[in-house]
Amino acid sequence: MRKIAQHKPLINILLLFIALGAVYNLVLPLFEAPDEMDHFRYADWLAAGRMLPHLQNDLGVVGHEIGQPPLYYAVLAPFISWIDRGDLYTVAPLNPYWRGGGGIYAHYHTSTESFPFHHTTLAVHVARFVTTLFACLTIISTYGIARLIIPEQAIWAAALVALNPMYLFISAAVSNDTLVAGLSTLVIWGLVWQIYSDTVRRPFLYLLLGGLWGLATLTKMNSLSLGGLIFLGFVMTAWLNKKSKPILIGLPITLASMIGVTGWWFVRNYKLYGNFLAWDAFLNANKGLIRPELLTWSETLAYAGFLRRTVWATFGYGGLQAPTIFYSLINTISLLAFVGLIIWFVQKKSILSSPKAFSLLLLLVWSLVSFASLMRWMQQVSASNQGRLLFPAFGSLAVLIIFGLSKLGRHAHWLGRIAVVDLAVVALVAPFMIISPAYATPAPLVDNAEIPNKTDIHFGEGISLAGYGLPEVEVFPNDPLEINLYWQVLRSMSESYVVAVHLIDSSGRVVSGTDSIPYNKRYPTAVWETDMLFEDKYTLPPIQTDASAGLASIYLTIYPVGRSKEPLPVFINDIPVGNGTLLSTIKIAPNKTIHYSPQIKRADSLGNVARLFGYDAPGWVQVGQSIPIKLYWETIEPDGRDYTTFIHILDENGQLIAQEDSPPQAGKYPTSIWAPGEQIPDDNTIILSADAPAGKYTIFLGMYDPITGHRLPAFNESGDQWLNDAIVLQKIEIKP
Repeated sequence: MRKIAQHKPLINILLLFIALGAVYNLVLPLFEAPDEMDHFRYADWLAAGRMLPHLQNDLGVVGHEIGQPPLYYAVLAPFISWIDRGDLYTVAPLNPYWRGGGGIYAHYHTSTESFPFHHTTLAVHVARFVTTLFACLTIISTYGIARLIIPEQAIWAAALVALNPMYLFISAAVSNDTLVAGLSTLVIWGLVWQIYSDTVRRPFLYLLLGGLWGLATLTKMNSLSLGGLIFLGFVMTAWLNKKSKPILIGLPITLASMIGVTGWWFVRNYKLYGNFLAWDAFLNANKGLIRPELLTWSETLAYAGFLRRTVWATFGYGGLQAPTIFYSLINTISLLAFVGLIIWFVQKKSILSSPKAFSLLLLLVWSLVSFASLMRWMQQVSASNQGRLLFPAFGSLAVLIIFGLSKLGRHAHWLGRIAVVDLAVVALVAPFMIISPAYATPAPLVDNAEIPNKTDIHFGEGISLAGYGLPEVEVFPNDPLEINLYWQVLRSMSESYVVAVHLIDSSGRVVSGTDSIPYNKRYPTAVWETDMLFEDKYTLPPIQTDASAGLASIYLTIYPVGRSKEPLPVFINDIPVGNGTLLSTIKIAPNKTIHYSPQIKRADSLGNVARLFGYDAPGWVQVGQSIPIKLYWETIEPDGRDYTTFIHILDENGQLIAQEDSPPQAGKYPTSIWAPGEQIPDDNTIILSADAPAGKYTIFLGMYDPITGHRLPAFNESGDQWLNDAIVLQKIEIKP
């Protein structure tokens, strides 16, 4: 009991890890971890009582992970064999549009995955939990290694592994990465133990190391590289003990033990595929990922840059990430740790006789070998810059980090605590604030829910827009625009559609817009439930800086993923209106930084609505030409009503020879959307008839209510009211 109590902190870490793993297990939808579907298909194949799959003949059923050795799947199979998995291919079918931008889901998810779990859903959660237990091996082994090298800091090294959000995430998914990580770290623990102990007369350790090496190789083929590390560990042990038995006796026993565990597998590969590693068959199973040309080393290094995030926290196929500050902090601390490690090695005078130095060198070599192997793999295979592929060396890295930090100064060990706390915070909140929200689907609205701006718009035969909401009545350039759409599902659909919401300014240009899978790419139409009513929020990107001020249109279309030229037909009140619809209008406010300088200054006012502070107009035109007149309005206190501007050309006898009656900017910026303090340019063109006689004329200006015909009272700069509320603008001559 005393020995158990001595390791109580480790037990607490393991219990916390298992509890957190269960949380990650429950919040992650089925098959959304990398390759989880194919890992599970392999286990399902064996759980059905079948023999090992043929890498070529059974590829279509088992999936591309068929190229992996079978240990993980064989151990997993008994735990799921008792569960009915007949709905494996229907419970969460593959989203065929995922890689083409059809959402963050790699699979479609429905309420069939909800608790209480049944069939394949239950089997996947059970398999995930078993995988979490496998992952405890890495934590225990890391603790064991650290107890030998830095006993006072051992629990912090174990915590660095256990609370790594990415390790938690992969450990709570169906993946062989955690088992191979645990077995590899066990091998390293054995090697460090050998370095610290007189193990020359302990052949059991050699048998154990060879067996663990073999089990790791039967889990993932890249574990063959452990052989080089084992050789290095035996050389170090022989050097420290001044005896050759670790090499002459230990290596043969270890190799024989490894072959005893794996030999049948290599022989089977040779018989079936003509190669001990079945390498060609493995490459064929993964041919969709094999690059046509190897990346250069510079390209690979650039590609590897993403590892500084994926080794800590990058969740699911959607690449969900933690806040940037998290990565900055943990990577900075890791870098400082390796500075401390280098300082210690430089200052150490007895490296060749120090078990601690040899052990740290062993961990460092394994970390570098693992990184180099991953770099080589990234050269050959796309989508391979994933930090989880470094997990076989993560226990070693954790010990190196904690040790290196402790050598930076008297109080530098606190950096290790900060690193663990940084990881712990993200590990605790990630399921609830990163993963779960990203995969959340909308809650259905009750039938009597209040819906703003109710509509009766149908898209195709399955989608109805019940209403929409616009939180803003006006927007400014460089501002985003939020729109709430209320969808009513008329019938289930097998196809995934894109909702396109575009903002078109008064000049007819698209100045903002988004084409997106509904509910922020989280709720494809292919899984919509019939009769469901739900709210769907869209945030359009910032409106272009040069967007024309005035009345803008919000246009809505829906089209199949990848086929934007095939929008669904639209029906309003059962009347076909084309392939899209004008949803609403909204005001784009003028840029307040723009101030106009008219050619001719004025100071006339029209009621309390606006002030004419100037205009541009020619002094004469020739017969048959039109008269361009640009007015410059400054709003005072608009009353929200629509007024029409009139510009009349009268001869000396008061006879009307030409006129232009129009809302400002030809209706693109009506007075109903004017706000106090705006400056609004207004271009007008007066068309003269071809037979208009030459002579001198007067231009009059004003505004009136188009419904009542009443003119706004017009006043000059002195406050005197203009006759007939018509401002005398200027004289103009029409020349022959």
